Amino acid sequence: MGDFDESLAANTRTASPPDPEPLVQKIAAAVADLVWVSETDAPFDVVRWPDSFGESTQELIHQERFLQQVQLPPETPVEMIDLETFLAPTAPQPWHSEAEQAIAVRFQTLGNLLSETLEEIQVFRCGEIELEIYIVGHTPEGHWIALHTSAVET
Repeated sequence: MGDFDESLAANTRTASPPDPEPLVQKIAAAVADLVWVSETDAPFDVVRWPDSFGESTQELIHQERFLQQVQLPPETPVEMIDLETFLAPTAPQPWHSEAEQAIAVRFQTLGNLLSETLEEIQVFRCGEIELEIYIVGHTPEGHWIALHTSAVET
């Protein structure tokens, strides 16, 4: 084996999946002081889920593990939407004040960060009227990360 081949083989053997904690911290910084506006304003929390949680977000809705993971009763209604649909109400509008424009830009930045770093992103809206909302995705290495917020919609 040549020097290059040996070096490549050594790097392959010793390489470990990236630690997801820096990404968790980056997402946490993106949502710091950001609230989801509904009839109540709710902050976001960033949560790491077990890496063994599942194969894909599409499977989650069909598994009791999702509702168990978020500690909701099994009969809780769950609506799945994509990230773009979820963030659509936060898009900048011509009538927004400067402060509202700045918030809209933060939501765009958050959407870009999630889309660039997580795979199979899915938004789960759990409940009726008083909603628990989870934005769930995983890194290419299989680390599950979720953002949580809540909303009241009457």
